Amino acid sequence: MLRLLNVRVGLALGLFLGWTLSAGAEETKGTIRAVNAERKEIVLKGVLHDATYQIGNDARFCIDGRKAKLGDLREGDHVVVDYQKAGDRMTATEVRGLRKASETTGEVRGVASDRINSSSRE
Repeated sequence: MLRLLNVRVGLALGLFLGWTLSAGAEETKGTIRAVNAERKEIVLKGVLHDATYQIGNDARFCIDGRKAKLGDLREGDHVVVDYQKAGDRMTATEVRGLRKASETTGEVRGVASDRINSSSRE
């Protein structure tokens, strides 16, 4: 139970830091329809049409709060994509996926560091 709380606090902090670092970019949420590592692109499902995002050279990826690679993303993952738009082309700078975790919103009021056991600090 405590470990789950630590994971949620870590995810919330990671999502917040990711949001503040990419404040200049646009953001969208969606479900991955396809990943093409050779062409360096992902396709998100759309209501009327799908959206294709080219992957930038310095793009960052994480799944459930852990660092990942483009090849780790898969169809059906729920993602948040930070991107920059130039004309009709959208270039992803960061892709944050949720597979086993869920996104939460709120405010962190504090961290009870005395309740964290030594195994979860590693």
